[in-house]
Amino acid sequence: MRLSVCAVVAALLLAGSISCATTTSRTTPHTQTPVLRVCADPNNLPFSNQQGAGFENKIAELVASQMGARLEYVWWAQRRGFIRNTLRAGLCDVVMGVPADLEMAATTHPYYRSAYVFVSRAGERQPSSLDDPWLKRAIVGVHLIGDDSANTPPAHALSARGMVDNVRGYSIYGDYAEPDPPAHLIQAVADHQVDVAVAWGPLAGYFARRSAVPLQLAPVMPKQDARYRFEFDIAMGVARDNQSLRDRLNTIIDSQHAQIEAILRDYGVPLMRAGESGAVYVTNEDSGDLSVIDPATHTVIASIHLGKRPRGAALSPDRRTLYVALSGSPRGGPNVDERTLPPPDRSADGIGVVDLETHRLLRVLPSGTDPEQVAISPDGSLLFVANEDAARASVIDVKTGTVVDTFEIGAEPEGVGVQPHANRFWVTSEDAGKVYVIDWLKHDVVGAVTVGPRPRSVAFLPNGSRAYVPSENGGTITVIDTRSLRVLKTIALGADTRAMGVVVSPDGSRLYVTTGRSRNLLVIDTATDRVVQSVAAGARPWGFALDPAAGIIYTANGPSNNVSMIDLKRRAVVATIEVGANPWGAIFVPPR
Repeated sequence: MRLSVCAVVAALLLAGSISCATTTSRTTPHTQTPVLRVCADPNNLPFSNQQGAGFENKIAELVASQMGARLEYVWWAQRRGFIRNTLRAGLCDVVMGVPADLEMAATTHPYYRSAYVFVSRAGERQPSSLDDPWLKRAIVGVHLIGDDSANTPPAHALSARGMVDNVRGYSIYGDYAEPDPPAHLIQAVADHQVDVAVAWGPLAGYFARRSAVPLQLAPVMPKQDARYRFEFDIAMGVARDNQSLRDRLNTIIDSQHAQIEAILRDYGVPLMRAGESGAVYVTNEDSGDLSVIDPATHTVIASIHLGKRPRGAALSPDRRTLYVALSGSPRGGPNVDERTLPPPDRSADGIGVVDLETHRLLRVLPSGTDPEQVAISPDGSLLFVANEDAARASVIDVKTGTVVDTFEIGAEPEGVGVQPHANRFWVTSEDAGKVYVIDWLKHDVVGAVTVGPRPRSVAFLPNGSRAYVPSENGGTITVIDTRSLRVLKTIALGADTRAMGVVVSPDGSRLYVTTGRSRNLLVIDTATDRVVQSVAAGARPWGFALDPAAGIIYTANGPSNNVSMIDLKRRAVVATIEVGANPWGAIFVPPR
């Protein structure tokens, strides 16, 4: 059966999340004051109610104030035909909450982005995704719209996965004579009527905060599957021929963004940030997954299962794909007799391809044995891999998914970096104490530079003129002229300093160094080659990520299973974020 537009909107946003607010430039004959008319449901918290206690009420007040208008409401229960009977009938000029891609209205810029969320009792089991096998054994609560297939995306998605008998439906409408009908689903979690609920984020966040039983929320994953999406941009909607009003509202939304966000946060609305702050991806070597950190909230918003021993990662130039090195070799570590370890699982070796939009592992590319770190060519067509157990570097063609070249180098290769403005990638060898320079167009190792003992990584100035190679066992940074492959200088950091990871700032003025068991993050001035800052980072910081716009560094602290968020201006750790087991590396993905 073909759904009405109002039914589709109801299914997307729980029907009750669409309040109608109208604003007009008409004036009343007595006061000559512009009027902002608002169509809203009188009994639909957290969105709106007749007492003006919903967040859409508060945002409408803010908009009216910015327009110098008097706020008036037209109360209308949100049922079928709501848009048709309000906005399209001329009772309202603006609807306060609609999907940003709603076709039957002209929509403003999105003013927030939220998602369907899992709601469970604090400290109890929470599904990792809609595909978590545990969900099929749990009692799952969802909101229902009606009996003609116009239900919420999670209800449809669970049914498509064969989950019907264990799903309990709670009407979004409820008993309208009672306050807050949609709250019954959240209360069902607190009352042990269901193990987990799947609910629209703004509603879930609001009532979870007010629950006498502590509840926990997590965004539904994946964000989108083959048929349904679970994360939405929300805008205001106006009549399609009222472009001038839409433009005026856009100006207010842009100028009052901070105030609007403060209102939403005050109501517990889970904000997905629409990607505006990017994300930090952390590889967890022992738990075999990828933690996704929201920089705005300092929280893990997703966990993506990858396979065995995820370590190094590389970001595609279009920022849509992450390539992660996976290894079936058992983890050993310093002073471990490898003869005592179990045999390697070569079927687990490869480069995992992760879609950053859906948070899914798409496939695993062959890579040669035991890949530890990976880098990508500037055009995104080639991957360069350090094969630790094989004393080899491999080149992978991304399009064909095949290894197209291999190079014999020193034992235990680890760090991989692409030299800017050159067709070269560099690979460090821990055992040989060298960094090997490979020209991928010439298919040749063009040089091997002796550096300090146990070099772990490599980084370059943005212009490609210098390379920096840290020595874990030597406590040094070797500075190399990339044209002549001559060592220009060795920066001594101290005998007790275990230099491991290196990253150069985008402007080339700073070199950042993690020091592993020495527990610090060092900042080196590249003009003077002197350490100008040291910050206590955490237990064994190794891989790390730089958010240059925010001036934040995220260090993966293996033994403590967390990530330190370091504010470079304040020279301090400002947050510690729990992630998976033995975090190895981190990569910051800027917003697209």
